[in-house]
Amino acid sequence: MNHRYVGKAVNLILLVALLLFFLLLAWAFQSRSMPALKIWHTTSLKSEFHSADATVGYGLADYLEQEDSLFAELEAKIVLQIEPILQLRYERYKRGGVQNPAWPSRNWNRTYEMVPDEIKGGALLLHGLSDSPYSLRRLAEILYQRGFYVLALRLPGHGTIPAALTEVRWEDWRAASRIGAEAEVAALRARYAAIQESPSGAAFDLQKDRNAALHNNEKISNTHYVVPSTGIDTVGGLAGSAKSLFERFL
Repeated sequence: MNHRYVGKAVNLILLVALLLFFLLLAWAFQSRSMPALKIWHTTSLKSEFHSADATVGYGLADYLEQEDSLFAELEAKIVLQIEPILQLRYERYKRGGVQNPAWPSRNWNRTYEMVPDEIKGGALLLHGLSDSPYSLRRLAEILYQRGFYVLALRLPGHGTIPAALTEVRWEDWRAASRIGAEAEVAALRARYAAIQESPSGAAFDLQKDRNAALHNNEKISNTHYVVPSTGIDTVGGLAGSAKSLFERFL
């Protein structure tokens, strides 16, 4: 009896494996007919910030200068390489296009500061994975209007091209956030509030670095984690039950 069930189980496993093989084979043939990758999928931007760049004395001014070089490289390697005849009205990298964030006034995909006349507090805004400081603009404006010095930091690998995310690590994000925290303290020298938008679940924890960033000379009044535009449906709510089940039997 047991041998019969074992045989059926083996046959079922082989059948599933065979189906997966054919699905993979079909996907492989399908991928051959897909459009070729664009230059923004394959180009490497060498000017991007990495944790190794954060040497002694490296601060926000250096970060912004390196960001200038990065976006100049983006212009040279991507924007200027796209033939105008191939550009559509809503092309993301079309020079002067409505979808190109490099507006004459300000590129909101880049790091920006908002400094009120009378500073009542400070806020370091960090966007989530695959996002950019653009999404923080309205929140930054609200805080600025209420007297907060606001620093919206562009994290490495964001705001440029999709390929850039393949060349950064969480250590780069942590190093950048520490530079931002130190810049906040230098600007405020008193109260400090850190706000991190993290719709992707957060790649690092700013709380672990805050004391090091402040050199134990100042106090952070509050650390808030804001998760806008995020909801959990009924299926998602089952995740907690599944976790409890695994912890019980494993």
